[in-house]
Amino acid sequence: MIKKIIKLFYNKTFVKFIIVGLSGILVNMMFLFLFKQVFTFELWLAGIMAIELSVISNFIFNNYWTFKNNHEGSMPFTFIKYHLSVFLGMLINYIILIILTKQFGIVYWFSNLIGIGFGTISNYLFSSQWAWKKK
Repeated sequence: MIKKIIKLFYNKTFVKFIIVGLSGILVNMMFLFLFKQVFTFELWLAGIMAIELSVISNFIFNNYWTFKNNHEGSMPFTFIKYHLSVFLGMLINYIILIILTKQFGIVYWFSNLIGIGFGTISNYLFSSQWAWKKK
């Protein structure tokens, strides 16, 4: 198991996916803070919007950099496939954000980071195998 995890970090596509994911974390956290603190939206709404904006950002970078040679069809079709493939990760992120914050009193931004961490693995597995499956 550990050898498989180590092998992932020698995979150029996975490393690019992680770099894009890190930019997505910045987008997610920035918008979560903006929606929650500046616009004072409720956490449930701020979380949904921040996650969705990071998914859109990640799609753009992954489509044109990480998996640029691995998709077939139009960009809207690939976007729909990507969005469906990361839905589980989005759901995991959102549920952890809400539960850790509301039920356990953990500060929302830290709960969000934990949720992102758990959703990342699901996102990579589904998006690399379905949305950008090699031709």
